[in-house]
Amino acid sequence: MRAIQPQTRAADKKQALYNLFAAYIRTMPLEQLLDSVEVSNSMREFEFIGEVVQLLQEQQIPPEQYVVRMNTNLYYQIIADNYLNITADLKNPKRGDYAFQTDLCIFLKKEKSILQKQDILPPKIVFEFKEKLTSHDVITYSNKARRHKRIYPYLRYGIICYGLWSIPKRFFIHNKALDFCLATAEDPKFRLEMLRKLIEEELEISNMLESTIFGHKAGHHTVT
Repeated sequence: MRAIQPQTRAADKKQALYNLFAAYIRTMPLEQLLDSVEVSNSMREFEFIGEVVQLLQEQQIPPEQYVVRMNTNLYYQIIADNYLNITADLKNPKRGDYAFQTDLCIFLKKEKSILQKQDILPPKIVFEFKEKLTSHDVITYSNKARRHKRIYPYLRYGIICYGLWSIPKRFFIHNKALDFCLATAEDPKFRLEMLRKLIEEELEISNMLESTIFGHKAGHHTVT
């Protein structure tokens, strides 16, 4: 499991060193330094996610079959009252209300007749993005995956590490429910091929699981 991320710009390194030096000589408050580091990390992640979204839309995901969405909330628990009425708004999961936010999700488009009744798109693959990968990250995302799969048992869930060259051992030690982990700090062409193969295989597995569990044929596509 290997691929690439864009190399850090020299200007970014220079600015990071300046920020550190400025904090050291007390010209920049520590809180401001920490905020700048957090914003910088968030921007790198956002840029990489945007790159993956563009890749999916341009080359891999047929728009007539699948929808790609960023920062989507998915339920991990649905509550029924004492009369067995569903208390959640199934069309609009809200973070903090029995739903977790995900970085990127591929949804299956249903036929119009089904959409008119429910207006709910089944999630097929969730991608979480991390620059590095700690043991805490693996445990946290593995738990999220396990809980989401209670509601969506056909869901495929994994992490893309855009700052790693290889999968760390801690992933295999602590993982319980994640289906894949991809390290993408190598050649861009290799990254493209790995993502294409990963998406095709995971969609096939998800469709097979959905068909097995619910007894109907799920969407199918071939990555070109």
